[in-house]
Amino acid sequence: EVEATISNVFEAYGIEGRATFGTADILALPSHQRETLGIALNVQRRIDALGRSNDCRTCWLQRKHCICSQCPPCETLPKINRVFVLIHHKEVGMVVDTAKLLLSTFPTKSRLVVSGIG
Repeated sequence: EVEATISNVFEAYGIEGRATFGTADILALPSHQRETLGIALNVQRRIDALGRSNDCRTCWLQRKHCICSQCPPCETLPKINRVFVLIHHKEVGMVVDTAKLLLSTFPTKSRLVVSGIG
């Protein structure tokens, strides 16, 4: 989900793939657009770092410490329609962030919302 949001932000600013945006180009944008683009670039770097380290993209832990198999879905709980997990953009990719485990617990009913983008 986060990758799709980042792609949408990049498309809005005409950035192809994982290309970088020059400092002069960013400074030419209005402040709210500068913030959105800067956060999207930062979150993309964090997600890319997970891939380079071969860390789990779900729980963000090292593969040898991955807990995804120990967090089975719990979709049968009544009266839970949607769960929105709001995290600060600096929390993306951080091992100590446990809120992301809710996404594993409710895979079809939850959505990760990263503050500052999308």
